[in-house]
Amino acid sequence: MTGVAGLSRQEKVKSRKDFQIIFNSGKRYSNRLISMVFKNNQEASGKDPVRRLGIIASRKVGSAVQRNRLKRLIRETFRIGKQDFKGPVDLVVILKPAAKDITSETLRIGFLELCKKAQLL
Repeated sequence: MTGVAGLSRQEKVKSRKDFQIIFNSGKRYSNRLISMVFKNNQEASGKDPVRRLGIIASRKVGSAVQRNRLKRLIRETFRIGKQDFKGPVDLVVILKPAAKDITSETLRIGFLELCKKAQLL
């Protein structure tokens, strides 16, 4: 699968244990579209710090098609700007129901503003 742009396995928060650790000891920020919980990643080793992303979208956000579209937009925004993040971080984004009726640009701007507010960028 060469040439496919996306997040690698190391850049995803997938396990229940990792989500619980981030929720229990992370810092929280939110706006009208997104809630965000983040924690510094202590497992960073090597030259390039690992920045990981997890996304939660409940059924209140919309149909499966809408939820997956919003998750793709968040992942793409994170992928493009992950080099700008300060150090290694584990980030969980929780989409709110208000996010289902907005444009992709509005969601992208909301996510980036929230990251700046949290001083991640």
